[in-house]
Amino acid sequence: MRNALLVLMMATLMAAAIQPASGDQNEDYAMALDLREEGQYEEALASIDMALSEDDMDIDSLELKGDILVELGQLDEALDVYYDILDIDPDLLDVRQKACLIHYEMGDYLEAHECCEENLEIDPAYSDSLTLQADCRLKASRRGGGTWDVPAGWGGNDTLASEILEIYDRATIANPNDTSAWNNRGVLLGKVSRYGESIVSFNEAIGINSSFAPAWNNRGVSKDKLGDHEGSIADYRNATALDPLLAEAWHNLCYTIQLQAESYEDLQEAQGYCDNASRMDPELADEFLGLVYVMA
Repeated sequence: MRNALLVLMMATLMAAAIQPASGDQNEDYAMALDLREEGQYEEALASIDMALSEDDMDIDSLELKGDILVELGQLDEALDVYYDILDIDPDLLDVRQKACLIHYEMGDYLEAHECCEENLEIDPAYSDSLTLQADCRLKASRRGGGTWDVPAGWGGNDTLASEILEIYDRATIANPNDTSAWNNRGVLLGKVSRYGESIVSFNEAIGINSSFAPAWNNRGVSKDKLGDHEGSIADYRNATALDPLLAEAWHNLCYTIQLQAESYEDLQEAQGYCDNASRMDPELADEFLGLVYVMA
């Protein structure tokens, strides 16, 4: 099954890849583009393979093939294709970033981090890699929301959160409109109990994109932690309205209403939200699970 978050994260990079092929490949390449736009990914893959049968070193066709494989959820195969492109031209940052994103999506956070590090050697201000590098550090170094588990060379236990925050800050300076960077910066601040500061980051994300459901959910979590339960419930409702499939927002809505319930009707309402969450993500079925931030 395709991972919707990965596809969303790669959308801008993929858009940059849509360039016309040349020569005999034009027809097959154009057909593959059209089929992909129509959601006919298997047919698009067959068409782009026809284009590559004429020239298996054509970067545009190879990149489109990698993108289609991502749509099909064939991440290992897509990664191989992106690395084939980088063997031809190692300085293509957009293609390198797609490879980094696949490592991240597959849970290979240390490999994704190293991939981003290589990108930043080419362009130290490449905001996509800065954001993903910080995400990798946060994912790889935090276990169960508990203690830091610091990989070699990542600084001391006491300073790791500050080091990750500094990378997010570099990302937001490089691209002040990076919604994910602002959101994930806020998640980090929330995880280290700096809730007021996290709300400032979530406000930035919402200001850039008011339809960005994770930031509404996350701001609700920080408001909850600060005791503003009315404000948190409003934020969770906004998040579920914007993205009805955001299971964490349904869970958080259930959790908070349950704790604030003043009647049997309130408990029934909360249970309905818990049911929504558990249908979407069975791991959220535990009624004692705490509030959940969402990285993007």
